[in-house]
Amino acid sequence: PNIPPMHSSRTANRPVEVALLSDLHFGAVDFAHEKWTDFVQWIRTSPDAKHIEYILIAGDLVEGIGVYPDQHNELAILDIHDQYELCGRALSQLPSDIDIISISGNHDSVRLAAPQPAISSDLTSSFPDNVTLVGNPSEIVLEGVVFFLYHGMSLNSLNDAVPGLDIHTPTDAMQLMLEKRH
Repeated sequence: PNIPPMHSSRTANRPVEVALLSDLHFGAVDFAHEKWTDFVQWIRTSPDAKHIEYILIAGDLVEGIGVYPDQHNELAILDIHDQYELCGRALSQLPSDIDIISISGNHDSVRLAAPQPAISSDLTSSFPDNVTLVGNPSEIVLEGVVFFLYHGMSLNSLNDAVPGLDIHTPTDAMQLMLEKRH
């Protein structure tokens, strides 16, 4: 907000686009099947998606198991391996010439302490070859453009600690983090 630009923005040397996704939550009862199907259809057929060469996913590929009390009531798939299997099948629906990079999230099957490791390959054997899994947070450089991927668990702690912040307005917490140079 009050931080002056320190450098000029970098751009790719050629037309290329990146799709940014987060919080897919495969295996949840309220997983957005229609939205996923629409996204797959759009990225496969829309002229607006023809330059997309990368998809970055900022964590929570699956709903997970035991993330919060009584979560089992909100699970369509009760086994973590089956959740990742479903995720792998879904990612396979995307064009194989698009590179997919995903970080870990708090619902993924990794430790919650920061930094988080990448999701283990023993859970993701069904994932297509164009998927790369990295830890959280991660800095990714694509075509000379830097992307910082972070799942954002610190917003929960900040919302709990600072009066007036609310989880439903995350931009307020993000602005405070920037102002404090976090």
